Amino acid sequence: MRWSRAFAGIGLALALAGCGAVDGSIRTAAAPADEVAAEALVEVPLAVQDVTVTVPRSLKVSEAEVFYPVADIVWRGEPRGDRYAQIEAIYEAAVTAAVVPLTAGLPVVAEIEVTRFHAVTDKTRYTVGGVHSLKFLLTIRDAATGKVLSGPRLVNADVRAVGGQRAVRNDYVGISQKEIVTNRLATVIRAELASLKVAPALAATLTAVPAE
Repeated sequence: MRWSRAFAGIGLALALAGCGAVDGSIRTAAAPADEVAAEALVEVPLAVQDVTVTVPRSLKVSEAEVFYPVADIVWRGEPRGDRYAQIEAIYEAAVTAAVVPLTAGLPVVAEIEVTRFHAVTDKTRYTVGGVHSLKFLLTIRDAATGKVLSGPRLVNADVRAVGGQRAVRNDYVGISQKEIVTNRLATVIRAELASLKVAPALAATLTAVPAE
């Protein structure tokens, strides 16, 4: 699946609260005192031009109704169907909400490869609850040259899954598992793509674009 600014209007209702345009300036990053090398890094805001999401068909799917299926993909937030396509659609909505505000800075493209989407089964959700385990590989490239600026690196977007009566209450008021995981992914993706810390020599060669 490919997301691009041509389709940026899709799913704006999911946009994160407080997602303003990123300042186009380059700011000196605060570095830990015990990391001398990090003191030289500068923070470069990013203008995300395109995002490609891949949900590999090699990931193992489980529909077993047990507490903890041994699989890469476990999803009960939608009726049974093509779980790969369902997860891709969730990421599409999350990317749209996360990236639309990021218009000022270095033009980049990003690649997301899902490695784990292990939500909870109904058996787990209506008893003890647990964790929606959400992980993906992220690669960020310069939009003009295709040069890798960061990654691929593993990003952890895990979020708590309520259980028992809280899960029942969520159902009653219309708070779905799909909404919870989509919002969580949008929050994490935006944080990962808002800016990039690079060496000053590299920063000097990068051309930023102003806010729209």
